[in-house]
Amino acid sequence: MIKLFPILAFVILASCSPYQKAMRKHNRLNDRERMALTSVFTDATREKILGNLSKAMDLYQFILTKDPLHDASLYELSLIKGSEGKTDEAIEMIDLAIKIDPANKWYKIAKARIFESGGRFEDAASVYRELIKADPENYDLYMSEAEAWINAKKDDKAVAVYNELEDIHGVSEEICIRRYYIYVMSRQDNKAIAELEKLAENFPGNPEYLKVLIEFYMMEGKLSLAYEKILLLQEVDPGNGYAHIYLSEYYRAAGRIEKSQEELLKAIASTDLLIDEKVKILYNFYDAGSAYGDTVYLYQLMDTLVYVHDDDAKAWSMYADILRNNGDTKGAIEKWELALENDSSKFLVWSSLMKALYDDKDFGKLQKYSSDAVTLFPEQGLSWFYNGLAYFETNEFEGAIMPLEMALDLIYDNKEVKTQCMFVLAESYHHTARHSKSDEMFEDLLVLDPDNHMAINNYSYYLALRNRELDESLNRMKPLVDKEPDNTAYLDTYAFILFRQEKYDEAVGYIEKALEYGGNKDADIVEHYGDILYFLGRVDIAVAQWQKAKELGGSGDLIDKKIDDRKYYE
Repeated sequence: MIKLFPILAFVILASCSPYQKAMRKHNRLNDRERMALTSVFTDATREKILGNLSKAMDLYQFILTKDPLHDASLYELSLIKGSEGKTDEAIEMIDLAIKIDPANKWYKIAKARIFESGGRFEDAASVYRELIKADPENYDLYMSEAEAWINAKKDDKAVAVYNELEDIHGVSEEICIRRYYIYVMSRQDNKAIAELEKLAENFPGNPEYLKVLIEFYMMEGKLSLAYEKILLLQEVDPGNGYAHIYLSEYYRAAGRIEKSQEELLKAIASTDLLIDEKVKILYNFYDAGSAYGDTVYLYQLMDTLVYVHDDDAKAWSMYADILRNNGDTKGAIEKWELALENDSSKFLVWSSLMKALYDDKDFGKLQKYSSDAVTLFPEQGLSWFYNGLAYFETNEFEGAIMPLEMALDLIYDNKEVKTQCMFVLAESYHHTARHSKSDEMFEDLLVLDPDNHMAINNYSYYLALRNRELDESLNRMKPLVDKEPDNTAYLDTYAFILFRQEKYDEAVGYIEKALEYGGNKDADIVEHYGDILYFLGRVDIAVAQWQKAKELGGSGDLIDKKIDDRKYYE
């Protein structure tokens, strides 16, 4: 047996290690082979850039079979492996690349990134710290280390890195802001405020830090400190509109309401604040129920807003919303019209205006604006809906049908509008003698909304006019009459169905209840009373009721003939 000295044994064993074998294979490559591998590497990198990662990996692996110490391929493969979540494999490869070229900082940065992608943030921070030792002036390395400590949920270590960096480079906005957010998230309010104070002191050209300080002090009820910073904000940025807002809040908290109102007016008049900021402030003010209890002052604010932003639809639209909510529909309509003069692209303004016109019964204007809305927004069911309503309410039933049919095709998710559209369309079909369509629409409506009392009443009445489905209609109306025994419309319809069934003794009781509850002022109900009395043989009283119906504005087309001939006609 041959015996070896310990040192000689180590040398022989080392010479047989995988690394040494790889080194020998690497050293045996000639220049031509190295150039060929460089060409393959170029192809692999191209495939990686094109997103063909599988093909790129195959090429990198091929290179490593020829040259196990091709550090660039190890680097690229480690990045791909890391992105796939194979952290251990990636680290093994990048460690070998670092061993081959220990001076290459990008390999070490890659190692840190792989640790981070694998959630090993403390290991990543350690790598960044090694890099910092070699390059202590590198700002980005400190920031990366701090970020790694934050992700590792060790904020104190991140703060220590930021402090170290600040000692080297001086106070910076980025470092202060990062520390500020760490302190905010960890609820270290005093330290967070100290960072804001440092920012405000060192960067007076940026008023945002003062604004955050002011808001913090106001929220904490530290009014004197807030006031001090407000004055400083006005000093460094005299035109800052927010200073007036803060002063308004300060004076309100101090009970000086007039001064508070004065400052808020100045804020709304300021050209420094954007319209969106002002609208938000005013809506908050309005939603709070007018913090000053002064509606006149609210309108003063709105007058100021539209004066400063007279060419912005948002200002006029907001004014309209407030007027509408306060019951001034006509005033709201005027403001919405002005909003559309400035910007006709916002459908919300159109829909608000059309609804207000409908509620105000201004059907002429509604027809005009809804026609314009249909042209601009043909895909919006509400455009067609209000257009159809405008025709219907002016008794142009034929003109109402097409837009209402279009609306019904476009309205999917608004049950209230859909059922209203179906009702008006059913009515329009009835008034244009499309009775089968009217019946079908009423049936569909009652499937969707079985408790729609108006639809039940009108549908039952129209069927009775044509002497159709009288028993079904009577059964449909009975629950309505029982539930609302003083509803004159329901009593009249119920009596009319009984009349059609020639149940005159029953019908007269219901029609007289309708008259008792106010139906004596309705020409239709009074005429129906006369009709029933006629078939009960009480002709003189029947004629008197027909005459009364005529005096109330007339009812059926045959009212004069009934009176003259003292006879019932239909």
